[in-house]
Amino acid sequence: MSLESKLLDGKAAGYCSSSEDEADFTVVKDEDDHQANVMRKFGPSVNTGAKGVLSDFREFREETKRAAEQRNRNIMKQAQKGMFVGSKEEREKAQKEVEEEGEESLDALRAQRLKELRKAAANRVVEIISKEQYLDAVERSTDYFLCVLIYEPDNEDCDKITYLCKILAVDFPSVKFVRTTSTLLGMSKQFAVSGVPTLQFYHDGELVGNFLKISDQLRHDFTVPRLMGFLKKNHINLKKRVSCDGFRKIGKLQMGLLDEKDVPKCVLFVMKGDGGEKISFMHPFRNVHAPEMEKPELPMASSSQGPPPREKSAKPVLKRFNFIPSANNESILMTEFRLSTEILANILNVHLKACNQPFEMKIDNVRFAAFPRRVRPSEHKCGVSHFSIVFALPANVESHVVEAFQRLSNKLALSFDMLQHIKGFITEQEVILNDEEQFLGRGEDPFRKIREKSELAKILTEVYEEVKRTGNVHKYIGDFIELGFCAQSHSLSSLNVVPKGRSDIEKIVSLIRPYHGILLLEDVWPTPDANPSVTLLLKHCSPDRSILDMSTASGIPLLEVFMIVRHLLLWTRAVLIYPLCNTNVYTSATSPQPLEKMIDKFSQQFGASFHLAAGLTKFNPPATLGSFIRPNLPLSEQQVRAKVVVALLRHQMLMQLHLFCYIMPPFSNAILPRSGRHCPEDLKQKITQSEIAEEVKPIVADICGQMLETESFAKVREKLCMFISMAPFMNGSHHVEDMKYRLNVEREVIEEVIDAFQLVIAKFLRPDFIVE
Repeated sequence: MSLESKLLDGKAAGYCSSSEDEADFTVVKDEDDHQANVMRKFGPSVNTGAKGVLSDFREFREETKRAAEQRNRNIMKQAQKGMFVGSKEEREKAQKEVEEEGEESLDALRAQRLKELRKAAANRVVEIISKEQYLDAVERSTDYFLCVLIYEPDNEDCDKITYLCKILAVDFPSVKFVRTTSTLLGMSKQFAVSGVPTLQFYHDGELVGNFLKISDQLRHDFTVPRLMGFLKKNHINLKKRVSCDGFRKIGKLQMGLLDEKDVPKCVLFVMKGDGGEKISFMHPFRNVHAPEMEKPELPMASSSQGPPPREKSAKPVLKRFNFIPSANNESILMTEFRLSTEILANILNVHLKACNQPFEMKIDNVRFAAFPRRVRPSEHKCGVSHFSIVFALPANVESHVVEAFQRLSNKLALSFDMLQHIKGFITEQEVILNDEEQFLGRGEDPFRKIREKSELAKILTEVYEEVKRTGNVHKYIGDFIELGFCAQSHSLSSLNVVPKGRSDIEKIVSLIRPYHGILLLEDVWPTPDANPSVTLLLKHCSPDRSILDMSTASGIPLLEVFMIVRHLLLWTRAVLIYPLCNTNVYTSATSPQPLEKMIDKFSQQFGASFHLAAGLTKFNPPATLGSFIRPNLPLSEQQVRAKVVVALLRHQMLMQLHLFCYIMPPFSNAILPRSGRHCPEDLKQKITQSEIAEEVKPIVADICGQMLETESFAKVREKLCMFISMAPFMNGSHHVEDMKYRLNVEREVIEEVIDAFQLVIAKFLRPDFIVE
């Protein structure tokens, strides 16, 4: 069965499918058991069957009747106001009321439009770039709604539905909105032409809504109320909350961690040798006492191990393990995963062909991540053919967390293999682990004796504890192999910063500009063998300097500075900010923070007289940095307040607001320049040839004519040229700092142009989501 069939007409969908051989979509029968079970949760069906058609027809007639009655009521209302009868005074009064109502409705419409543009500019719809990411998003849709938009580029209807999804993503932050192309999912050409845009809704991994060609079902009425009404009619309620605990999980899932205490759950050392596969070490060990050891029915495990046929990348496959427990159960332990160590070793063992590549397996609510390594031949004889360091994680962690622990497993395995090649490390540890097997099953911690005598067990224990505590590992294995690792989301969380995964940080890195700055999260000082440029840059790093300023002050080329900044961000030693200056506007952040813990932290840093809540109120409503520091205060007090702002930014309890602009026709109550003012043909030609909206061009010409009465022609022409240059960036996606960088002009010039053409410019403040 193809991916398209599974998504659209399989048991998960139960609606319809398409293929190259079919001219139309095939409707699945109403008797389908799965479809009946799914639709039973959402009430009676209104989409299929003769009764459903009759019901829809009756509803359509009722809607038509209601619309006609509303139209008649409007006519009667106008008549009562004197539009058809009454005295001259009454008619004039009624006409004036109608005009005022029209102006108010126009202003309300413009305000609503501007509000929608701001929401769309947030762009909280995630772009899916692979089939695996799509399936991963569906699999992880636990305790919340997932909305998937299947679209095609350069399709007008798809662009409009995307715009609506961006608005809904802001209105319903508990719903995760993603989109992907039909060609990426392997859909047919017929579907790409006749099936998009398609909206799919998932809850707890199950398809609960599937709307093909939703533009036709909306009758091309691309408005938020129309879409919400359509979804409500089809029993899709975005406002419905699953549970408070569920939505707390959603926030942690979006931050990359389900529970900091459970990442990772434990670390295991699995090896395959002459005596078969076994778990030689596990830390920490949480014993689960079972009444008796019976032959279990092993679960179906979803794993990715080794390249499947005709694919270059590992794909999830289903496998059933055939295993017969050993007759001697003295050294067999029951783990916290409800599986014995013997069974778990058999499950986690891989074939030799699957070594030296990432391994991932999900069993129930646990996901195992590893990077199996084959032992290289050397002069030191070894009874171990291959081994792996396995990390147990919660099943719902994001994919970047799994990838991070696969990298850590690979680094550890490489280190052990290198030590084996040099001095027979694995051979030596194998003897110790085998000798200490006699201690298994005794006491609450059966691996305690192994941990005391085995160097390998000590290394794994230390790595686990460091990752658990800080998310970072920096140690020397065998006194000369340097091991470095950073689980970005875990590390940022331990520093009381909103966690981000490696892919999120890489995206931020790709969008860094020279006008950005960095703020160190803690005292950073490189090791003696580090690049001297890092040490030199850190000497010139301060919150009030941009990357360009640091490059100039240190003499380090700008490209090299960018590389160092990327290094600091990926190792969670810094966060991206805008350099501090008195004109910066800040407000309290929306991301949740542990306030009780932060109150104590700030009291220790700034004294008992400082209260965190009182400091945050200074920026709510938003305020400039200059108004908080206040130049009339003593210098020592100004320095303390500046440090407070830096601390608030470091813990992301403040966010900076930037000025964004839209070019729009003026409001109806705006005082317009007198039309018909003389505007030279040279300026008119520039306005006509520009990319400014047609309805705005006449007003821009009148503004230029008005400015010519008080300013010189050269000055007006200069402002107009700058306005035309700024026009492509005044679409809500570029703030003033970005326009300043792209146009290579001073901020004062941009602000002067904005003031000159303020009649056709709508301004608003919002955070830069790249930084925040």
